[in-house]
Amino acid sequence: MDFENYYEISLVADFINAHNFSRVALQFPDELLKDSRKVVSALRQELHRPLQNSDESRATAKLYVMADTTYGSFCVDEVGAAHVKADCVIHYGHSCLSP
Repeated sequence: MDFENYYEISLVADFINAHNFSRVALQFPDELLKDSRKVVSALRQELHRPLQNSDESRATAKLYVMADTTYGSFCVDEVGAAHVKADCVIHYGHSCLSP
């Protein structure tokens, strides 16, 4: 599986645009942190790509990497996201899915 499909770059960009998020926290566990710069770069490129059949570009959300969740990296770090006033968290890796 290639990088863009593994991290679902197009799907994530479409999700960000569909909800008009302006501040998005990207949460990576330690084992995926090495890819965070490449994910951010790919997402920025996808977010700035013009919409189909239009000259307008997509939303310009600010992306923040959360990389300090060594303890409990399976759970969404809502507190960390609140520190940057994120209106969305994209959690990469395994998840506990607890509320």
